[in-house]
Amino acid sequence: ASRHLKYLAWPELVGPPKYGPAVARVRRFIEHADPVLVIVGPRGSGKTQCAAVGVAETILAGRTARYVTAVALLADLKARYEPGRGGAQTWLEAWKSPHLLVIDEIGERTEAAHDSAMVTTLVDRRYGSCRPTI
Repeated sequence: ASRHLKYLAWPELVGPPKYGPAVARVRRFIEHADPVLVIVGPRGSGKTQCAAVGVAETILAGRTARYVTAVALLADLKARYEPGRGGAQTWLEAWKSPHLLVIDEIGERTEAAHDSAMVTTLVDRRYGSCRPTI
């Protein structure tokens, strides 16, 4: 599939013109390496597409980026508690390492106190390491 991407013009990848201001804000966020950007809006409003622009811009700049849904992020945390997987500390290190981390659908996650505390700890560690998070 990636061989087809080279034939697409960049404007085709960022979506309809209505996303222009949001895409511009994400680009500024990536360029200035701000620590945290929160994108809020109703379902289908282009939040994920704007975050994907951040991932693409980061990769094009030669840096690492990861996209994950909150549910998948927390499933990975739970899996790390299996024997031999290293627990919460290895989870924090793994998700702290990419230059940019996009956590999508954070409002869809469970409200378990431990889950919220771990996501907060992860964002705080990324902030302390000057790694941008959307």
